[in-house]
Amino acid sequence: MMIFKKEGQVTSLNSIVTRLLLLATLTVFISNAAIAQSQYKLHIVAEIPEQRQTNWLGLPTRVDFVVRWELYDVRDGKLESGDADDLEYKVYMAQDDSAFQNATPVNVKGERQHIFKGNEVNRQYYFKVDGLKEGQVVVQSDVIWAIGGRGQRAAGGGESVKEDDNQFPVPLFFPVAELFELAGRKVHVYSTSSLLGKLSFTMVCYFFIIGIFLIFKKCMPNLSLAKLFPISHTSRRKLFTRKQTIYNNYPSPRFVFFIDAWKKVVTKSHDKGMDAKVGNKGETEDLHFNYFKKFAWPALDVLSDLLKFDPRKDEKNALVEKLVSHFGPEGEFGNLMNEKIGVGTMYENANLNWNDVERELIDRKAKPLDEYPTIKILSAGLQNHIVNGVSWQKVSEEVDRAVQNRMDSEIENLHSNSAVEWLWNMGAMAPLLGLFGTITGISRVFENINKNMTAEITQAKLINLLSGGIFEALYTTIYGLIVGIILMLLYYGYKNDLEWIKNQWQSIYVLITEKM
Repeated sequence: MMIFKKEGQVTSLNSIVTRLLLLATLTVFISNAAIAQSQYKLHIVAEIPEQRQTNWLGLPTRVDFVVRWELYDVRDGKLESGDADDLEYKVYMAQDDSAFQNATPVNVKGERQHIFKGNEVNRQYYFKVDGLKEGQVVVQSDVIWAIGGRGQRAAGGGESVKEDDNQFPVPLFFPVAELFELAGRKVHVYSTSSLLGKLSFTMVCYFFIIGIFLIFKKCMPNLSLAKLFPISHTSRRKLFTRKQTIYNNYPSPRFVFFIDAWKKVVTKSHDKGMDAKVGNKGETEDLHFNYFKKFAWPALDVLSDLLKFDPRKDEKNALVEKLVSHFGPEGEFGNLMNEKIGVGTMYENANLNWNDVERELIDRKAKPLDEYPTIKILSAGLQNHIVNGVSWQKVSEEVDRAVQNRMDSEIENLHSNSAVEWLWNMGAMAPLLGLFGTITGISRVFENINKNMTAEITQAKLINLLSGGIFEALYTTIYGLIVGIILMLLYYGYKNDLEWIKNQWQSIYVLITEKM
């Protein structure tokens, strides 16, 4: 009995010891787990990059989120940067779901950032990061949230979502902030500007965009040499040749023939009139009337048909026969068929002859001459010459008046269609808008100084506030002047083109009618 009791006591003691050991082991495990959980802390931040997917109005359609995190060690209640390279991370993003029930995590190792691309704007997104070691979660971040395309947002005690300040409620065709890259250094002038400053920057940018649009859509097409003057279509490939060289060396053969033919009619009619001017005035008028009616009138009528001839659909035989009858070997006005045309004119270097004219009459790429403004001006004089040519005294005056009226009309059309005056308007307004932004910026500087004017403010801080604010404010004037100078230079360039065009028209008319 005694022995049994002793064995029972020993058995009971062993059982107690075993239980104590198990309890101690469990306590150590729980303590280690608690220590491991509290050893790290994750600091998470989400950023929205400046580059966004936008529509044609500049409004964002998709937005990217860059999620970054930092790992810290917690030691004696202090945070120190951690380097646990053996940790893996799971990054979660959920749309309108703060519990992340349907979120699929992204596994990241070796980096501390991840980009979620192509997300919808104006939707709420939640983010969190878990740190894992040997498959076990050892640290979790706070939950943060953001609305794509809007300002700063945060939740769950996390860091606020940082979005750049380069937004402005007025839609832009391109990001204004991209203009502020100077010497490879980002200048946050636009982002730190006031509302009126951003409005000034935006309007200056709009003026520049509209100016470039007008140049490519209005000025260049309507003031191009090929649209105003009948030049050879092969010359249009000579992009880097001076317009005066193209104008002189590559004219349309039909155009040069027309000038020579009309000039011969005017010269021959004048010479006949001078020969007949030996009698009285009435006899001279009668002789001129008869000659003009018999020879000059039919020849001018044929030249009118030449201006209307369309090589793309008309047959040349009938026209060529008429031209040969008046300007051929048996014609009244010389033999242009066997002579070099354009001699003694600005087109002499083109080396044209009748064979070139015939080739162009069957060229399906050539247009009717009367589609060109230059020919419309000359055609007005030609038609007036046909009507009033029988009058020896009045023909020159009437033709001059018709040509001048048509020339003024065509110049006015060029001003209107090319919108060249708008370049001047915007070039003059851009510096004023820049100055407006500078004035509003400087007023904001003094407002900030007034708010920070305390007894503790130092002279250095006061100077820094003043100089930094004025530095930013002056940028609107700088960009306004740049845009204004560019637009003004373009305006005066195209204005000189208009003067050149008018001078060429006058030179052609004087060349033809100097003996009228």
